[in-house]
Amino acid sequence: MPIPSKFDGWMRAETDEPTFTLLARDRRAPGVVKQWAYERERDIATGRKPESDREMVAEARRIAKAMETWHAEHRADEPSPVLSSSTSTTTDRLY
Repeated sequence: MPIPSKFDGWMRAETDEPTFTLLARDRRAPGVVKQWAYERERDIATGRKPESDREMVAEARRIAKAMETWHAEHRADEPSPVLSSSTSTTTDRLY
């Protein structure tokens, strides 16, 4: 059974608001979550989002790391680009 984050958007979504879920089995998911965290942190730094969102950014990064670990343990035949890549990509340099 999935473990929801305290920042899980399902309970806060408006009834007609589109949503999209990323799962750890998707080897690209951790990078997408890290990119979201990076962008949110920039928005906090520029005043577009409140300082209180820093806790959500930290949680997103913890979840991204947990996704990487899960993927390595459960989908070893499909290496995570973050854990297995020997070359740095533009996205990797952001973190």
